[in-house]
Amino acid sequence: MDTIKISINDLAVAAKKGQTILESAKENGISIPTLCHLSRLAPSGNCRICVVEVVGKKRLVPACAYPVEEGMVIYTHSERVRRARKTVVELLLANHPDDCLICIRNSDCELLKLASEFGIRERRYLGKKRSRSLDLSSVAIERDPNKCVLCGRCLRACIDRQQIGAINFAKRGFETTIDTAFSLELKDSECVFCGQCVLTCPTGALRERSALKHVWAAIHDPGKKVIALVSPAAKIDFVMGNKSSLIHVEGQITAALKRLGFDYVLDLSLANDIYRKELANELLKNKKEGSGTLISSFCPSVVKLVEQSYPELVANLSRIKSPQQIAGDLIKTEFTRTNGFNPKDLFVVAIRPCTAAKYEAARLEMGSDGLRDVDAVLTTRELLRMLQTAGVEYERLAAEDIANPFINANPFLGVLEVAGGLVSTLGVSTGEDLEKELLCAKEFREKTIKINDEVIHCLACDNLGKANKLLSDKAKLEKLDLVEIHACPSGCLGGGGLSLPGIDGIPSRIKAFLSLCAHNKQKVDLPN
Repeated sequence: MDTIKISINDLAVAAKKGQTILESAKENGISIPTLCHLSRLAPSGNCRICVVEVVGKKRLVPACAYPVEEGMVIYTHSERVRRARKTVVELLLANHPDDCLICIRNSDCELLKLASEFGIRERRYLGKKRSRSLDLSSVAIERDPNKCVLCGRCLRACIDRQQIGAINFAKRGFETTIDTAFSLELKDSECVFCGQCVLTCPTGALRERSALKHVWAAIHDPGKKVIALVSPAAKIDFVMGNKSSLIHVEGQITAALKRLGFDYVLDLSLANDIYRKELANELLKNKKEGSGTLISSFCPSVVKLVEQSYPELVANLSRIKSPQQIAGDLIKTEFTRTNGFNPKDLFVVAIRPCTAAKYEAARLEMGSDGLRDVDAVLTTRELLRMLQTAGVEYERLAAEDIANPFINANPFLGVLEVAGGLVSTLGVSTGEDLEKELLCAKEFREKTIKINDEVIHCLACDNLGKANKLLSDKAKLEKLDLVEIHACPSGCLGGGGLSLPGIDGIPSRIKAFLSLCAHNKQKVDLPN
């Protein structure tokens, strides 16, 4: 890439042609504050927090969207710049709610951090407060329009990246808001509950619908046996930044959950194996009967997308429940029978890096005889809050073995939660090949595998933007036997229930996840 010479804060630097000022400054160890900008989303430059001074320009320019030019002289923290940034933050605070002490984002609110960074200690501007109603209609995501700072990050995640368009700017002037079409409640909108908007929100305007109250109530009920189903991908937030305890982290999570009051801690991999085998059988049956392309039912957001936007493809959806629901069903039937429990006395909690899993668990068909397969779903964020509330420091606990009551489940099958993991494990993949496949940057990952000598043409992709492109291409679909789609970037490792600030560093997450699987002392080579 061509380089050009520029000056940043009187420091001569070589910048790459086509870079923004923000990118060039970051590469040279200069931090410029941002609010509307995220590296994985297209820049918009609408918040003006990142403005810088460019010699020769009358106005300050947004560093996140302004490209560098040969000979450009830039000042990122001049008095004029600092004063402008502080004023922008003060204006944002002028009509923002004053409930920081009880806000769910009080420890990681980006607006609060900016106010601290600029030394704002009083209100110089007082604006009219918004008084819009909370949207609590969804079982997965809550919206509080009064805390929205109109940065637009959620829109770019929903519209540009996921191509769903459940929310957009509405009205004008002071009345400008982010809303659904026709101001419908979220549950009635085009939202598929992937939660990517929640990951991008800098304040508490978007958050998961918490199940903590119900889980704590079950734990404190002496008549209940509370069972935790831990998703392999949910463990990655405990691994990142804690590499020294990589080999112990699963056991530490188990110990922490027991300290919280869970009676049993099980690994969701016990159902991943069943899902993989049942899907292979369904795939072979589909192929034999000529039923057309089979679309995996692993991701609930994808299922909802097909149901609401591609009704003609509903018949192509796999009839197999997701691993989460399979595991819940197994516990309510086989586990109760083996241990002599009454199914009504069991409370199953799935721990997932996913907001859509809450929606899936609440679907009417996900239960029988008046019992839900899964009674509650906690995101990784909720579990971390739960540990904090109970004063449990998992890093300091001795590891405990996780229960495995049904089968000799291979924890390595947690890779089903990574985009491409299902297709890879239906065939035979070595650890080295699998890492290459899961880190592949291709838009669509096509692969031909064999199951019982039957040739199967597969395709895997992640994010709903790619999914929409694929599901709209009927000619391409007709050539495939199996389609594996995950709603989130790289699958569950980029899920909407991750701990904030979100999904930066996906490759390092995948590598850490594969290392975690390898530490389970299981064979990496998987049989058909």
